[in-house]
Amino acid sequence: MTANDKTDTLASTAHPEVKKMFECYAQYGPEERKMFKIADPWVDIIFPYFLVEDIIKIRQVNKWFYVLTHQPVIWKRFLKRIRIPITHLRPTFQYAENVERYEPETIVTTACAMERSWRGNFPKIRSERILTSQCRIVDLKLLPGGKFLVASIKDRCNYRFFINIYALDVMHGSRLLARVPTYYKAYDLQAKYMKYKSVPGIMLFYTRRRFKGGVPANFLENINDFDPRNRHPVPHALTYEAFCIHMPLEPVEKLIHPKIEPSQRPTYIGITRLMAAPFVDALRWRSDSEIHSPSLQDIEGVAMAIFVEDHIGWSSIQIVNIDGLLRASIVCNDHPEFEGVPHRIRAVRYLPCQQGFLVVRSVCTDPMPNPDATVTILFEIYDLPPSATVHHMDAVERWQRDDKWKLDGEFVISDAEFNKTNDEHPDIILRDSGPPTIWVFAPSEEPKGCAYWWIRAERVGQNWRYTETGTNSHHHQNKKFHERALPGAHRTLFLEINNETSEAKFLRKMRRFQWPESRLGRLNPNPMAEITYPITEVPPENARALDDIMFSEDVGHSINRGGGLVASAWDETSGKICVAAENEDFIRLLDIAPVVEPHLRLAYQWEKDLAKASKPEPNQTEPNQMDPIHMIRPQYQTDPNQTIQPYSFLDHLFNRSQFIMRTQGI
Repeated sequence: MTANDKTDTLASTAHPEVKKMFECYAQYGPEERKMFKIADPWVDIIFPYFLVEDIIKIRQVNKWFYVLTHQPVIWKRFLKRIRIPITHLRPTFQYAENVERYEPETIVTTACAMERSWRGNFPKIRSERILTSQCRIVDLKLLPGGKFLVASIKDRCNYRFFINIYALDVMHGSRLLARVPTYYKAYDLQAKYMKYKSVPGIMLFYTRRRFKGGVPANFLENINDFDPRNRHPVPHALTYEAFCIHMPLEPVEKLIHPKIEPSQRPTYIGITRLMAAPFVDALRWRSDSEIHSPSLQDIEGVAMAIFVEDHIGWSSIQIVNIDGLLRASIVCNDHPEFEGVPHRIRAVRYLPCQQGFLVVRSVCTDPMPNPDATVTILFEIYDLPPSATVHHMDAVERWQRDDKWKLDGEFVISDAEFNKTNDEHPDIILRDSGPPTIWVFAPSEEPKGCAYWWIRAERVGQNWRYTETGTNSHHHQNKKFHERALPGAHRTLFLEINNETSEAKFLRKMRRFQWPESRLGRLNPNPMAEITYPITEVPPENARALDDIMFSEDVGHSINRGGGLVASAWDETSGKICVAAENEDFIRLLDIAPVVEPHLRLAYQWEKDLAKASKPEPNQTEPNQMDPIHMIRPQYQTDPNQTIQPYSFLDHLFNRSQFIMRTQGI
């Protein structure tokens, strides 16, 4: 393909006006073509009509374009017009400032690459990195957006237990930021950007358990060696404790600032010593009943911790105000068809659009071990309690489905919509208006596989309400292995594992779950998304709901050689997958849509060189405004019908890019 073909391709894929501009450029004389030697026309006039793919292509022309297309203003404009799921921005992200210069480009390119890979036929793992922990991994959790990773770790002798916080994809490399001791094995990790006492930060939730009244005499096992997710009774009473700790983001921003290099140890350590303790205790909850299914929610600007307590024969939902330590409890009344029948809450999810809860319960007519017992799954919606007390409530809406596949595993519910954490952040215009479709997943035993249901929201007046909209039971059957779902709001990852009683699981491979739009249908198309000019080429959707992720079997082989899978985490917007093995003291960070770390880019080093070169030497005067660069004439094309070649009219800017960048304030 010739240079002319490249020029026509760039113009035709962007906008007809851009093609016309290139054609007119070929007919102009040298004097009229001076405007193409400066950055403003490209940034303000031409680039807004380009697609992201076009920007990447034109970046390959020469050094001047390479540096120019990394400017954050280009990507901030893309960020305002994007209509696909993007990275969840942290509340302290300075969108209007110029501090995080590299982040807008990373956010946009990652979102485009993730959408293209996820909708295509062959999603694959494109990179693998290692994060050291020096201890055994217990649990993992990625914050929405994949910027920070939370890991629960313990040593092999059960003496020390910590929670580590890692910063990912930051300047000068991913690294460990802070850690806090937990004194017992911490599991059921939850992490979210939330305010505590009006301070923005990262709220962490974890659960731990210990023997009530101390370790029993002659008990040789250690409670920290037991898998908390296996529901095998311990022959002694246990005490369950739930904790919330808050990590303010202001000192974190100082540690991940682009100008702070951890390699300069005296400076870096000096900054950390001047900071306060990284964590603040926000909540401590103790109970004799098992605590499970936790979540963190921001309800009307108030930080809430929501979890389930299992009692003998029944369950309750605890809603705790972390700021004021006020508690509201929901005790679900019996279903009219199952009066007096024991029930158990399997999962709960807060619905922000209607200020209610989606509760999944299971009821069994014969709770004793009986292969012929009938189990019914109840899907119920409850309103938010009006006051901080115990409420015995009836469901606003309910429907039921029979358990046909022996669903004994953990039920998981996909995330609801995420609100902006800062009013300065741009509004994201998605293709569908309203809250996303909610998916409920449960691993099955007979036959092996995974059962799932979907629930959609409908507009009621000016609001949205989730209701029973075709909530049919679906099942994906697997001949040999079980399947575990890691759901997000829009994308779900499937793990094909051997679900044995041991904590370490045999990992076979990973799959992406994407229910085809042609089968699900679009209830609420967003008119704003239709009139917004697209920024990327969206590929046609795959017709299959489940597709293997390429190279995930190789990852499974590595994990199984290390003793089996013990922890995993998934972020749907950045495409990051974190896994850890039983006998390995590190975390494998896998990427479906990887980006080059900012400090490794050529643009970063070139901008540093330009900044050094722009500083005048002593006794050296600033160049005149009529610098010879403005007087250089590109080779004039005498044939008016010949299209201009990008390499011909920009070669002369290669050697003098320093002056251009300085005069244009880039």
